[in-house]
Amino acid sequence: YNPTFLPQLAYADVSEYELAIINRWGQVIWTTTDHDQAWDGTVGGKSVPVGVDAYYCTFKNGAGRVFEKRGTVTMLTAVE
Repeated sequence: YNPTFLPQLAYADVSEYELAIINRWGQVIWTTTDHDQAWDGTVGGKSVPVGVDAYYCTFKNGAGRVFEKRGTVTMLTAVE
């Protein structure tokens, strides 16, 4: 059971960061630029529907190299 979603970074020297959650209709429903802030499965205080949403994570390390990762996150039950 994971109550939050947060990609784990292997770099300690992150200079820029963005994590976005995108719903199945292509709308960005949540975003952060804080690499320590996890998504709790809610939007506007309400749980997202059970199903699969996408995530997009991009960050720049201290040397200026940009990394991007895309994937899916599955909501199995409503958050209470």
